[in-house]
Amino acid sequence: MKKIAAILTLILVSFASFNVYGEDFGNEDGDVRISLPRFVNHKTVIMQSSADPVEIVDKSENYSNDYVSVNIYKPEIHIKNNSESEKLINLKIDNIVNGFKNRVVEDSQKDNEFNKVNGLPIKQYEVNVNNTIHYNKDNILSLTLHLYSYTGGAHGATSDESLNIDTQTGNNGVLKDFLGNNSGYDETILNEIKKEVAKNPEMFFKEEVDKITKLPYNQKFFITDDGVVVYFDEYAIAPYVAGRPQFLIPFSKFPKGLNKANITEESPLVKSMLLESNDIKIDNNQYISIPQLVCSNVESRYNGLNDEVRKTVLMDIKAIEEKSPIKGLTTYYTYSFKNKNSIIISMKYIINHNDKLYDEVTKNYVIDLSKDKIYMK
Repeated sequence: MKKIAAILTLILVSFASFNVYGEDFGNEDGDVRISLPRFVNHKTVIMQSSADPVEIVDKSENYSNDYVSVNIYKPEIHIKNNSESEKLINLKIDNIVNGFKNRVVEDSQKDNEFNKVNGLPIKQYEVNVNNTIHYNKDNILSLTLHLYSYTGGAHGATSDESLNIDTQTGNNGVLKDFLGNNSGYDETILNEIKKEVAKNPEMFFKEEVDKITKLPYNQKFFITDDGVVVYFDEYAIAPYVAGRPQFLIPFSKFPKGLNKANITEESPLVKSMLLESNDIKIDNNQYISIPQLVCSNVESRYNGLNDEVRKTVLMDIKAIEEKSPIKGLTTYYTYSFKNKNSIIISMKYIINHNDKLYDEVTKNYVIDLSKDKIYMK
């Protein structure tokens, strides 16, 4: 038995290093289940009901050159007699997929041009995008985009981005939009996750799980026929081998079931932009990725706020430069919605002062959507 378990673990690790994942949930007894990702191909499962003529068609983009290999299968949404919602949903999907692809392609171009000049080998980056349709009826469409990239190292990285959409308005919802009619729904979800983690605590990072005292306003989730699936990114609460842990909370845990009310407003999408600026004088590589807000309804809605984010990041970089010269700089950030009008950004600056000296600075910002302002936390 131990030998079989070891072989299964090895297979999981092998798949995790270069494949895109989907999910499979069986739940006959109504208990909360944790499900680790399994490998699937790019074919999308399409479900429809006669009341909701929503058609989903996979659109592919495949090409390869010395710098990058791109294989994308993204869903294109068609809604009969509702072209406005159709346009908004497809725009959301395009923003996520194209933003992800462009970021990897730009990094590959920059890295390999540097490699050429310095006599280093060219390395081909990879971009793979897949999708899964989880729910498509009762004017609700729930789907996940699986975003995989390989930029060198032992293995690639996969992130999932789910959209849970009211197809009548084209707006993307949060957990509250679908379960807010159930009193204490967020506490129910959190308690069930903690109970499930306690069954196999060795599979998780205890410190990270303990930090989850409240579900973020924009907690990642998707909807299935069996219930709501809440999930976490790679490394967020578990080691890489665990993939992206997912917890199915059946509808039986929510007395009033799924709320089908119209979603009239939505939180903005957050995408990454690679910052190029003549204001930054760095001798070597710079990979300054900053968050930018996207409103699918009004393209220019957050232009002023995005400019403020850019100015704030530049100001902090200059402050770092004043302390010590910078040879190379890379930024990473995470974000969460405290509520629908407040986004918390944690920006990490990885600084290369010289060939042997590295430094790390973390800055926390709060973006106030109601006032279009950014503050230091």
